[in-house]
Amino acid sequence: MATTVHYYNTKSSGDVKPTIKLDEVDANEGHYEVITRDGDMEETYQKLETDRKVNSDKIGMSKEKLDKTKLVIVLLCCVVSGLVVAVVSLNVVIFSILVTNGDWTSWGDWGACSVTCGIGITTRIRTCSNPRPSTMGQYCEGNSEQVQICNDNACSGIGQWSEWEKWSECSTTCQGALRTRLRKCTVPVFTLDERACNGSSSQIEICNVDPCIRNSNGFSVHGPNTTSTGHPLTFETELYNDSDLFNMTTGIFVCKQEGLYFFISTTLRNAGNSRKTGCSFYKNDVKTEYFFSFAATNDTRDFPSDTRSILYNLKQGDYVYLGSCFGVSNMAFLTSFTGFLVSSVY
Repeated sequence: MATTVHYYNTKSSGDVKPTIKLDEVDANEGHYEVITRDGDMEETYQKLETDRKVNSDKIGMSKEKLDKTKLVIVLLCCVVSGLVVAVVSLNVVIFSILVTNGDWTSWGDWGACSVTCGIGITTRIRTCSNPRPSTMGQYCEGNSEQVQICNDNACSGIGQWSEWEKWSECSTTCQGALRTRLRKCTVPVFTLDERACNGSSSQIEICNVDPCIRNSNGFSVHGPNTTSTGHPLTFETELYNDSDLFNMTTGIFVCKQEGLYFFISTTLRNAGNSRKTGCSFYKNDVKTEYFFSFAATNDTRDFPSDTRSILYNLKQGDYVYLGSCFGVSNMAFLTSFTGFLVSSVY
C-alpha cells in the first residue's frame, strides 16, 4: 500500500512542515497521531518506513504463532482420537477372551444297570466342556444326565427276607393314624446274582384309633394330706378332675393328650407356728430346680403363702406331681395344686 504525504503551512512561523500519515499502519494497528518534525523530510520518511517494517514483522510473527497453535491443536485431536479407537478395540478383544459361552460334549456310553434282574435303571452323562464357559460366560442349558429303565427280566425269587423291624411311631396320637415296619431281602452268598425276594419289603397298619380328647384335660385339688410323706404330695379334696387325670391316691397327673400344659401350686402355712413349708414340681420323676412354692415367716400370727407356676410339653404317658415337700404337717387346708391343657397336638 502507498504512503500518503500531506503538506500544510503554519500561520505562526511561515515555515512549511510536512505531515505524514501511514495509511497501511492506520488500517492494521489503529489510529496514529500525525507526526510533525522540523528539518529534512527524508529523515522523517525513513523513520516512518522503519516503524512500518517493524509493525509488519510483528504482524507476521503473530500470524505464524497462530498457525503453529492451530497445527498443535489438530495434532492433539488426532492423538486423542487414536487413543479412543485403541481403547475400544482393546475392550472388544478382552471381552471376546473373557466371555466364552459353554457347550455340551457328546453323550457318553450308558452305565451298568443297577440290578441284574427286575426293573433297574442306567444312566449316561455329558459335560459342559466343549468349550468350558469362561468366568463371564454362560453355562450350558439342559441336563447333564439321562436315566432309562434296564433289565426288565423277572427275578427268580431265591433271596431270603430278614425279620421284620420294629413298628415306627404312629403319625398322630389319636383319631386314627398309620405306622410302618420294614424288612430286607438278603441274598445267598453262593450266588453272584442279586435276586429279589418274593413279596413286599414294607407293611403298613392303622394305629391310635381312639378319638381325640377334646375336653379341658385339667384338674384342681386342695387340702394336702398332712400325714403323707410329701413325695408325691397327695390331696383330700378335688374341685375339678377331668376324666380322673389326677390320681387322688397317688397324687400324680398322667397325660392322655399330647400338648402344652400349665401347672400352678400355691402353698399356705397354718397360723400359730413359724416353720417353713414348700414343694417342687416333678416331671417323670425329674425335679425342676428353682420352681417350687415356699412359705416362711417368723410371725406366727399371719398366714404366709407362696405361688409358683410352670409350663410342660407332655406326651401320652408323661406324668407330673408335687414332690420333695417339707413342713407338710404345717400346710393349711387351702394349699392347692392345679393343671390344665393349653394347646393340644393331634
